Amino acid sequence: MYIFIIIFIIPFLITIKVLQKSSRVAIETRALSQKEDKEIGEEMMIHQALERIGAMPGHQHKEESLKKKKNIYAHNLLYLLGYSIIVVEIWYLYILLSNLISH
Repeated sequence: MYIFIIIFIIPFLITIKVLQKSSRVAIETRALSQKEDKEIGEEMMIHQALERIGAMPGHQHKEESLKKKKNIYAHNLLYLLGYSIIVVEIWYLYILLSNLISH
């Protein structure tokens, strides 16, 4: 009887406690995240209002253009890496086949 309690019931109770703790942490994290999102939203509204009345210089367009340039560079770099791997593999196959034919 004691073995049954040790093997089945105690791990079950531990699992329930862990799940309760994780759900409490998830609820606290969600509340904190919503609070931060609300504060960020308010700051963004104030920032946009100040830009519209001219109290703060606008800079969103510059950030977007820099982000596009970075994305294009990363995209081209990825293509270059992919094609260079393909070329190296084809070269390796050519050398392998030429060695097989010559022997």
